[in-house]
Amino acid sequence: MPLQLTLDCLKEIFECLEEDKATLFSCLLVNRIWCRISVIILWRQIWDVSKLNDTLIACLPNESKEFLLKNGIIISTPTSKPPLFNYPSFCKILSISQIINRQIIFTGSKNHKISLMTQEILKMFMKQNSSLKELIYDLNYYEYKIMNYPKFVNFLEFPGARDYLKNISRLLCSSNVYPGFFYQLSQICHNIQSLNIECEKSIPIGLVDLINSQNNLKCFSLKRLPEYGQYDEYVSDVYTAEILPSLTNHSDTLKTLHLHGEVNYDSSSFITKFTNLQELDLSLEYENAEYFKELQYHTFPHLKSLHFNCPKVEILINFLKINGKTLNNFYVDKYDESLYFAIAKYCPNLKSLDIVVCEGESLKAIFTNCIQLESMYVELYYSGKELLEIVARYSPKNFHELNFTSYNTEILPDDYESFFTSWKDRVPLKSISFRISDVMSYSDEENEEIMEKYKSLGVIKDFNYISYYYMNMTGFLVFPLLY
Repeated sequence: MPLQLTLDCLKEIFECLEEDKATLFSCLLVNRIWCRISVIILWRQIWDVSKLNDTLIACLPNESKEFLLKNGIIISTPTSKPPLFNYPSFCKILSISQIINRQIIFTGSKNHKISLMTQEILKMFMKQNSSLKELIYDLNYYEYKIMNYPKFVNFLEFPGARDYLKNISRLLCSSNVYPGFFYQLSQICHNIQSLNIECEKSIPIGLVDLINSQNNLKCFSLKRLPEYGQYDEYVSDVYTAEILPSLTNHSDTLKTLHLHGEVNYDSSSFITKFTNLQELDLSLEYENAEYFKELQYHTFPHLKSLHFNCPKVEILINFLKINGKTLNNFYVDKYDESLYFAIAKYCPNLKSLDIVVCEGESLKAIFTNCIQLESMYVELYYSGKELLEIVARYSPKNFHELNFTSYNTEILPDDYESFFTSWKDRVPLKSISFRISDVMSYSDEENEEIMEKYKSLGVIKDFNYISYYYMNMTGFLVFPLLY
């Protein structure tokens, strides 16, 4: 009798295939058990599926279908054969904006019908016995103001919403939501670990309540864009007075902090309270060197990832002297030779680096000293040929991913050929992922043929080659070819 794998064993195996959609789709056809396990995994995050809306409509209860038909929205009849599974019950990520966008296509941009369709689909989700893990509600300015999308689908009042939403661990949301949304959510959700907010004007009412009501906030991201391009000093004062105190209440648990946009927080001293930070990203406008002074000598013993656009390189170097040793990932906004040599000296454990390259000596120093480096993202204002030669000769043995945009000189087929020949001779050979945007290229087909050849030899793991040749010549952008 053939050996049968237990259900728990099958589930563990299939979990390893979560990112391999093609294999999971093939498992759908084996038998009912394999099909069900595959469907459960595939439907956790399904918002990139092209015919998703047809399935959601098919899953609507008969009362919703009858309601929509009475309002002139033609869908499948209430007596249609039901789907094999209750697909919405498997969904762990709910995107409100994706639902709205699909109803726009389905109804032909008729606002009343969009609202009704969105309402009935959200009602269906709220009634599921399973708990949601991630909520995305990120209508942008164009959708909210120009397209006049439905603004007041208050799904938090729908039957079952409280139980369905209470265990959300991640919220990604814009300020373009109905009034009271954040305050209502603060009464339901207390276990959000990752909170990502984009504000296009003032702080949404209830956001401070939502921050304060969380038990274990680990990640906070706030991006503020001014309405109509106007910077509002009063709004910045409100951010400082209201957002910062609520954040510092989570100083023991917060591990990731991203602050972006046109806000002046007056001082960076509040950041020093987050001693357990592992990731810090400060991409702020209107800051000055004084803002960062209090950060430069503070120790963050667990910091792994860093990006901040400090206007004075000496302050950033002082920060690296103290915190560089723990960094694994570093993003640099602009070129500065002294900063790059400081990276080589104080950041020996880097694994990923995003930089602007204008010369080769500091890059050689980084490769020579940062021996854990695995990947690099480069804006290149330097010879592409020399960059490839430096990577081939000086990059450490674990290096296996190179992404760059070349703005300076064309990289010729012979340059790529020489690079891949050198890479092939590395011991041990580690296949490289190679992604290039070559603004100056006039040798598209020949370059791609070379990359295909070395991919077949195992030298290249994968590549993405973007050429702007046709855009330069005709004004049309040629989109990337993916392999």
